[in-house]
Amino acid sequence: MKMNDLLLEIRTGKSPSNKSTPTVPVQTLVTPVADLENVLDLLKADPDIQTLESCLEYLVEKRIDGNSFDIRFPSPLGARIINVLVTSIIPSYWPDLGNDETSKRVKSLLIDSLQSVPGIGAIIARLRFFIATQGNAQAAAVYQTLIQTLDEVLQGDRVLVKLSKHVLLNAHDAQRRPLWNELLMLLASSRIISTVAEAEGIMKKSSNSIQYSWLSRGAEYSRWVARNIVEMALWNESGNQQLSDATSQVLRRSLSLGYNGM
Repeated sequence: MKMNDLLLEIRTGKSPSNKSTPTVPVQTLVTPVADLENVLDLLKADPDIQTLESCLEYLVEKRIDGNSFDIRFPSPLGARIINVLVTSIIPSYWPDLGNDETSKRVKSLLIDSLQSVPGIGAIIARLRFFIATQGNAQAAAVYQTLIQTLDEVLQGDRVLVKLSKHVLLNAHDAQRRPLWNELLMLLASSRIISTVAEAEGIMKKSSNSIQYSWLSRGAEYSRWVARNIVEMALWNESGNQQLSDATSQVLRRSLSLGYNGM
């Protein structure tokens, strides 16, 4: 699946500030989620925070219960759902998430839904679109939010372990190798550093209030990769050859970053 397929025009009709968490009466009925197509329709329909929570919970539950659909792996429906999350849900909702228990839960579910090769790839592809179109100040605010989201999706020292488990232990045979190669290209190269740095450079032209991310700082990003490689090696205590080879691949690839800390 090509990440460019996920690109859509920026939705400028809504402002993140209009998405503050509403006060909902205790007896309010949340729109029930019937199936995966229904999730997509609800996400497209500018859902309230409770309906968004139900949609994201449904995606996570479908993954956990062993259903054939798993948003962590490429599929036509998964790509459409991720596309809506990246192009519509994040710009509209992310700035107001984390202010109460419900929105904290939604933020956690949203991160979980995007913490995968397709999810990370979609955010990077969206940032590349911003770079290609040299977005204006209004667009810059949206893409600053996307960088903040990517920052949290990649936060922590065990992200590589989590993503490697997804790909190496859970992916279908036909998907495993392409997904693993994509993971290496995303995390163990300078792709994220250069993309975020270039996007921030464009943002700086239209705003003095830009918040720079650690993702654009090569030395800091390299130290993050190094810590994740260590955790990946420790995770493979049994000495599984496949996992050992995978760890070595990440290490070899990441040495090309060329920053102190690797």
